[in-house]
Amino acid sequence: MKKTIYYNLYSNIFTFFLLIVFSVTSIIWVMQAVSFLDLVIDDGHSFQIYFNYTLLNLPKIISKIVPFAVLVAFIYILIKFENKNELIIFWSFGISKKDFAFFFIKFSLIFLILQIILVSILVPKSQDSARSFIRNSNIDSFNSIIKQKKFIDTLK
Repeated sequence: MKKTIYYNLYSNIFTFFLLIVFSVTSIIWVMQAVSFLDLVIDDGHSFQIYFNYTLLNLPKIISKIVPFAVLVAFIYILIKFENKNELIIFWSFGISKKDFAFFFIKFSLIFLILQIILVSILVPKSQDSARSFIRNSNIDSFNSIIKQKKFIDTLK
């Protein structure tokens, strides 16, 4: 019976965590993608470079959101269980508060390992490949070379 209670708790926390990560990441990613339009407009890079650059910035965004999402998911699920009096069910089935606290510590360690892997391996590789797209790209637009109202007169 304890396994099903913990499984329910795992699934609730994990689904709410994924919901938070997906929604906040998509909002931040769209805002950054709009700011990266300068790559196309001012610098003259192609849209393929722009899309690859913005997609490779997703791991960096997710790595910033994971700790916040874990905290919000834990707090939300605990408040939800408290409001529905489901925590009383935990105590009545013989789950001690100490075991309940260890459950959250173990679950947060999983997210800690995920965060360490994300920040130490995935984010640097994605940022390096995103910057290599910009370094290796050619300027595709002549408008980026000649700016409006910028006349350089070599003869004075």
